[in-house]
Amino acid sequence: MINRLLHLTILSIFSASAVLAQIDSNQMFYKRFDSDTDTLIRQANFIQLDEKLSGNYELSVTDLETKTIEVDGYIDEANQAVISKLGHNEPILQGVFFDDRFTGMWNPGKNGKEIELFESYPNGSIPLTIHYLRSEANLVDGDPDSPTAEIELIILYPDSSYNDKAIDFIKSVIQAHFIDTENKSSNPDSLLIQTEKSFYSLYKEQNKDWHDNGNSFDWMKETSMSVTYNSDYILCLEYLDYVYSGGAHGMANLSYDIFSLETGKVIEFQDIFSDDASDSLTDILTRQIRKDKQIPDSIALTRAGYFVDVIEPGKNIYLNGSGIGFVYNQYEIAPYSTGVTNIFLKYNQLNGLLKEDAPVQKIMQ
Repeated sequence: MINRLLHLTILSIFSASAVLAQIDSNQMFYKRFDSDTDTLIRQANFIQLDEKLSGNYELSVTDLETKTIEVDGYIDEANQAVISKLGHNEPILQGVFFDDRFTGMWNPGKNGKEIELFESYPNGSIPLTIHYLRSEANLVDGDPDSPTAEIELIILYPDSSYNDKAIDFIKSVIQAHFIDTENKSSNPDSLLIQTEKSFYSLYKEQNKDWHDNGNSFDWMKETSMSVTYNSDYILCLEYLDYVYSGGAHGMANLSYDIFSLETGKVIEFQDIFSDDASDSLTDILTRQIRKDKQIPDSIALTRAGYFVDVIEPGKNIYLNGSGIGFVYNQYEIAPYSTGVTNIFLKYNQLNGLLKEDAPVQKIMQ
């Protein structure tokens, strides 16, 4: 999750000549996979967007522990894929995506093992469709030398075959992330167009006097979604936003929605953790960030560049099969140069801090 943010802030994938870009539906998918019984991989979530792949898979470390591995890679027109652990070059998965399965090698070139993953949505999980829009527009219509705004949107949406009230509520929460208006479209493609029009309207309204200021007002907006978990009647969605509207740099932001697939309601911090968990979580989070960043106890966090000396639990959280992550965006606990801070806690670190009826108890079991 966090490593993808680094990719976003370093590399823009917009095409300067594109007015409206679409990707063929055959080159886009979200698929949830389960494995056969002979592999350590338990399940996986993959997203294809054109030739690029991203996602994660769960690896059984012991009978009682799993590790979630983030990945990215490439897929060609013959659906041949090469997938690496995020931030690494060596392939960790290599094979072919068929309509309903992935067949290939896990750890090719090392102690490689043949693997077959099957697309599967058992009870407690949900199919999602992917929808995409990318475009650009000049600030002054018909003037190619005027400043330019660019937008790229990727939305994951519950499959239309799910029409119960729970799914309708999930759709409404996703819609609200893309556009803040009462008249949001329930159709995902129309929602993207509506978001695009709103962005360009704001861009032109706020920069109508650009000639007088003598500055360049190029804007950029990117919003994408991914899946961190889709099992055990829990769906965790990640939203990655990047906005540039002038100045020295843009702003990136990570946020999450954790849904109960039984009720459709958002699962929040207070639904997971016991009422008296905050002090213990503060201690655990502070110890974990010291371990992650190799900051000795003798050095205060404020001396190491943070705004605070202890890390209190925030409400911007995500979960997967391995544990729960606490995400602090830029300027929340550290300066912009530090980037987004992700403190991930394994479930066994949270013993005694979770409510007995917390939805994540299903994952831990």
